[in-house]
Parts: sequence; structure tokens; C-alpha cells
Amino acid sequence: MKYLGPNADLDSEACLEVDLDDGVLNITLNRLQQRNAINAALSLALERLLMAVRGDEAVRVVVLCDNGPDFCVGLETASMSGIATSIGQMLHQLAQPVIARVHGQCHGDAMALLESCDIVIASDDADFDSGGKAVQRDDVVTLSVPASVLDAQTYQLARELAAKDALALRFTKETLRRVPDVSWDEVLN
Repeated sequence: MKYLGPNADLDSEACLEVDLDDGVLNITLNRLQQRNAINAALSLALERLLMAVRGDEAVRVVVLCDNGPDFCVGLETASMSGIATSIGQMLHQLAQPVIARVHGQCHGDAMALLESCDIVIASDDADFDSGGKAVQRDDVVTLSVPASVLDAQTYQLARELAAKDALALRFTKETLRRVPDVSWDEVLN
């Protein structure tokens, strides 16, 4: 089902495909010719979408994925520096768990998107690079699977999470977000 946001006024741009199915919101980067490079239109569409998702209780889990052979090759132009970080912060602050489904290339500022997701499931042949430097797979990938089962593994986990109590999921995510800031004495209390 096409997702229109909680007020049914969200008009998804052509650079995104957005569907909601049984609590799982699928956000698909859809700039095939540009290998899903982030431009101003994609950035604006993602920002508007994430603002709508933030307060929508119908969305239990978010899956960030792509159309085409590559997840995202970074920014379309260097002058857009910081945009991926801004979108990443919005992803990170969502109350819902966010899963990235990655295959092909994930380069440059697209790494900021992955680092903001709670879970990253990647095909074994996915290629990670940040600013011309290869990134260690273990630094960003939660689960690596053969490309042939990437979709099945991603959506099985998404459906399992969506079936859990929404309040418990949100509390768990908030607790994990705060772990670095909590002292040992607070943990014991």
C-alpha cells in the first residue's frame, strides 16, 4: 500500500518509492540512472517523509533500501556536504527500528545513512567505501548474507520486529541509544 503519511498529505517524490505493509514501511531510493546518488530532491523527499514517519503509530519498522544495482553512491555533488549526515540524524532519532538492506555499492556520504540505521543487512558482495577509503564490513554490517537471500532475510526480520509490542520496541531503541551516556551506578540503580 502506498504510504501517504499520517495526514495523507505526503506526496512521495519520483526519487522515492514508499510502501507500508503490516507495519513495515519500505523506503526505496529510486534514482536508477544516478545510482541512487543523493541530490536536493531526494534529500527533501527523505526529510519530509521522516518527519511524517516520526509521529505515525502505523509505522512499526522502517526498511531503507534501493532500486537498481547499487544502494547509494553518495552525494550527487560535493557542494551538498552535510546533507547525508542530516538525514542520518533523522533516521537515528526515529522511535521505530530502522533496517538498511544493502547490495552493490555504498560509497561516500551514503555511509552516514548506514551508520544511522539500527540494523544493516548486506549482501556478501556489497562494496563499502568512504571518501576513497575501503570500509571494513564489520564496522557497518550487522548481518551479511548471500545476495540470493538478502530480501528474504531483511523482510523476515522486519516482519518479526513489526509483530512485537510497539512500546517495547521504542523503549528498547531509546535505551540502547542512551547506553553510552549512562554511568555504571545508574545501570545498577
